[in-house]
Amino acid sequence: MGQCPSTSHHHRKQSQPPSPSQATQAPLPTPTATEDAPTAEDITPPSSPRSSWHDLKRCSLVCRCWLVVEASSRLWLALDAQALLHAMLPGILARFPTVSKLALKCDHRSESIGNPTLTLVTNCLGPGLRRLKLRSLRIITDDGVAVLAAAATNLHKLSVSSCAFGAKGIEAILRSCLHLKELSIKHLSCHSHARAGPDAGRSDHTRTHGI
Repeated sequence: MGQCPSTSHHHRKQSQPPSPSQATQAPLPTPTATEDAPTAEDITPPSSPRSSWHDLKRCSLVCRCWLVVEASSRLWLALDAQALLHAMLPGILARFPTVSKLALKCDHRSESIGNPTLTLVTNCLGPGLRRLKLRSLRIITDDGVAVLAAAATNLHKLSVSSCAFGAKGIEAILRSCLHLKELSIKHLSCHSHARAGPDAGRSDHTRTHGI
C-alpha cells in the first residue's frame, strides 16, 4: 500500500533541523569572582604628575576598586569654600583621609565659610595638614585661625589672600606652627581690634618664616 501524501510530507517536515531563529540558546554562565581579580591593594597609584591623578579620578567613576584607591591616595584637595560647604565637609574629608594639602577658596561675591567650618578642618586633618591656602574667607576671624594653628602644628606652608582676620591670627600661626617655612599674606582686610606695627594694615605683604 502507498503512503498517504499528507503523512509523508509531515514526516519530512519534522526531520528538518531547526533554523537558527528557532534554536534554543543555552543560558550564559553567571560570572563569578576569581582569585585573579584585582583588589585595591594590587593597584599602585601614580606618584607624581597631576595629569595622572586626573586619570585616576576618571577611573574612579567607573570602577569601585579605583574609587577606593583614589580616595585613599589623594594628597591635595581644592574646595569651593562657600557657606554651603559646612554641611558637606565632614563627608568629603572622611572620604579623603590622607589629604595634606588643602585649598579653601570662595568667590568674593558669595558668603564664605566661617570659624565652625575651619574647626571641622582642624578636627579631621589636624597635624596631618602640611599646606593650606585660604582665599576670600571674609567671615573667618582671629579666633578661628588660632584654633586651626593650635591643631595644625606640622603646617609647612600657609598662603592667605583677601581674608578678614588680622594680626592676632597671624601671630597665633607663628607661635603654634613651629615647622612653618613659608607664609604668604596678601590683601588682608584686617578687621581686628589690634594691629601690630606699620605692616599690619598693608594690602600686600609676604613673609617667609622658618627654623
